[in-house]
Amino acid sequence: MRSKYIAVLLLSVVGLFPNNSNALTLEQCVREEMIHSLLAKQGVTPTSDQNAHRSYYTRKAIRTLIETARPSEHGFKHTSARTVAEAREKSFQIAQYLPGLNHLLIERTAMRSQTGEWFAHGNTTLYKFVRLDKPVGFDQGEETRWIRVEISSGVFHGHPMSVARVRKYVKDAQW
Repeated sequence: MRSKYIAVLLLSVVGLFPNNSNALTLEQCVREEMIHSLLAKQGVTPTSDQNAHRSYYTRKAIRTLIETARPSEHGFKHTSARTVAEAREKSFQIAQYLPGLNHLLIERTAMRSQTGEWFAHGNTTLYKFVRLDKPVGFDQGEETRWIRVEISSGVFHGHPMSVARVRKYVKDAQW
């Protein structure tokens, strides 16, 4: 009963994304235990949050999760290219950001963005796919505007993704 209540609570906070029936809102991706622990820190129960506060504390907890996530460079593996040509070549092995871009700013901005789609990956990881206005790097040798940002255990990490790979999650993805 409790998990059914949480699902209803989370669905009521933000509706499903209209573009993709597999996509989830961030609130739907966050596990029940995480919501309970985040609300308990505020001294609020899920019921009182929904009824008296219109889910304000749930939304605040999710924003806090995003804002307090620490960046991870993952060994600088997505930022090792020094030139555009080198980025294209290295992207056949591992996706590369364009040289000179502030990838941490791009990733944090993408997490905060109202655009893009969230997906749960396992029990503890969240992915967000976002299409940007300008190309940000290369993946599998092709220039791309898409990035995937991942949040897990309070750490975020992202990298460029080709449209072909994004379409595994976001069916109507366009270059």
